[in-house]
Amino acid sequence: MKKTQKHSLNSFTVAVPVSLVLIFCIGCGILVPTSHEKKVPAEFQLADYKGKKTLVLVNQPAWLGAPVALRQELTERINGYLIEMVELSPDDIIDYEQLSDFRAERVDYNMMTEAQIGGALGADLVLLVVLDAFGMKKLPDVDYYNGALGCQVIIIDVESAKKLWPEETAKVVRVGFEFDVRGQEMAVKRLTTAAAYCITRYLYDCRMDRFKIADDKGGAGWNQWN
Repeated sequence: MKKTQKHSLNSFTVAVPVSLVLIFCIGCGILVPTSHEKKVPAEFQLADYKGKKTLVLVNQPAWLGAPVALRQELTERINGYLIEMVELSPDDIIDYEQLSDFRAERVDYNMMTEAQIGGALGADLVLLVVLDAFGMKKLPDVDYYNGALGCQVIIIDVESAKKLWPEETAKVVRVGFEFDVRGQEMAVKRLTTAAAYCITRYLYDCRMDRFKIADDKGGAGWNQWN
């Protein structure tokens, strides 16, 4: 009888610490996080600049051959993601219409630097997006389109006129898709939405399972989309 009791006691002394460890791990969140919980750290934490104003400035060269509305569409998409994902206040973002009016009124606009434009509009930061590739093709005999859009992105401090991000020359973004069945207008919107997302994801702690999207064509193989 004593031997049985001793055996039960030994089992109890082993089981209790194991149970406590499991409870501790679960209660304190030490279990390995899933991709839904993991986050890709921001390369530039734009939320640290809440209360300061950001101007999204899209440079669309004429040689690109892109639709005129592309610049406005991309600017407004980025502004929307800055509010939705970075959680900036709309008051912290220079509206596109304000920029458009300023561009139309200033005869010397094309001679101004990005920092000068930002300063004139009351911005503290300029998120500069330079478009460097665009392609849109209609597939034969059907109203389907394939498309590609490329850009380079930097953030400039208006007061010092110095680049704050990235460490490299610029953050390169490439997006594209094989076909879209909704017509040319929606195909362009798809490109600008994808580009805006791929730009903004570097500016906040993005969930790992949301970081990569299907239309992100950065890296090897970009030439087949352009």
